[in-house]
Amino acid sequence: LNRIGDTLNPERVRPFAYALRKVLARLYTAINLNPKAANILWDAHYGQPSSSTPAQSLRRTVVLVPTHRTYMDFLVVSYVLFGLDLPVPHIAAAEDFLQLKALSEVLRRCGAFFMRRQYQGDSLYESLLKEYVKALASDGECIEFFIEGTRSRSGKTLTPKKGLLKMIVKAFLDEELDNLQDIIFV
Repeated sequence: LNRIGDTLNPERVRPFAYALRKVLARLYTAINLNPKAANILWDAHYGQPSSSTPAQSLRRTVVLVPTHRTYMDFLVVSYVLFGLDLPVPHIAAAEDFLQLKALSEVLRRCGAFFMRRQYQGDSLYESLLKEYVKALASDGECIEFFIEGTRSRSGKTLTPKKGLLKMIVKAFLDEELDNLQDIIFV
């Protein structure tokens, strides 16, 4: 479980976000976010309060499911969320990144959790991963994973891998997520 889990801490994210800001400023002239998209993200995380349910009492998990065309994708998404004062996501990353010792520790502290690309036949690993993802969702944490399961080298959208999606949806439908009222996929 120590190999899978992240150690996300907002105080550790701040220095990384500052360094990332410098890098992004050199790579891009601007990062544009449609104001409607920002409102959708805000409402997804914090909800629209009603007279019967204040926003603070809503129990929901936001699951971000972007496509993965470059290694900058997850960095930019986390940076934008951090800049909007929204929760930084727990990001599913391939176990391959664990070979890059210093980088993998920085990524882990910024929310990356590491998983094998293939785990069919290893029921213990599959159970641990399911419980970890269920714990994140039950706690109302923001989760991000790339639906293709890997980066597209051609720039085209790849065939979806449904493993994490299936885990989260099944746990929600089977009411295995403690007092969670909603899961919102963005």
